[in-house]
Amino acid sequence: MTDVNNMDTTSINSIVKIDNTPAKKQYKIVLVGPTNAGKSTLAFYIKKGYKPNANEVSNTVGSAYLFLEYPNKIINLWDTAGQERFNSILPLYIRGSEIVLLCLENPTQVIFEKYVHMIRNINDTAAIYLVLTKMDMYSRSMFEHLENYIMYNMDSTPVFYTSVYEGMGISSLMNKVEEHLDKIQTDVDCIIKDDSSGIAKDISLFRCC
Repeated sequence: MTDVNNMDTTSINSIVKIDNTPAKKQYKIVLVGPTNAGKSTLAFYIKKGYKPNANEVSNTVGSAYLFLEYPNKIINLWDTAGQERFNSILPLYIRGSEIVLLCLENPTQVIFEKYVHMIRNINDTAAIYLVLTKMDMYSRSMFEHLENYIMYNMDSTPVFYTSVYEGMGISSLMNKVEEHLDKIQTDVDCIIKDDSSGIAKDISLFRCC
């Protein structure tokens, strides 16, 4: 038997393979919206890349979890139930999320504002994306008033017109998601620690752009 105590570091490293690969950054995204808004079919499409058959999705009870793995990150995707009886557990999923996908079908401004207010009361830092679902059934012109309202009052909230059954708008949505998450990581990487004072400084303060 090898006496590990008498072995040098090089010898130990030759026996025990040390993995120095940095851990992938994990992010949390949650789908929120009323029942039958198409959240589960959207989550399925995001994960699988195709529209589900009738037996591949069902009404979500509580929540459903999916994950997306990329070379440099993992997205934890939570699909929440839309029924009112599950509203009490909704904060558990919204809290700590980087992005909330607010999935609505044919919403009014009042419905949109209600959900935004609820989300902001739980998480005031998450990005909110309005995802208009089932757009194979509606005309985009129906939502011009809502989109204009969002543009002038909530310009940080992008609007996506999607249809799982036509594969419409979902690639644009996920491209925006990845862009936002990469920006978060870039902002984190731009914070350095001053060894002399122990005070964190943001490099972006010293950049022109």
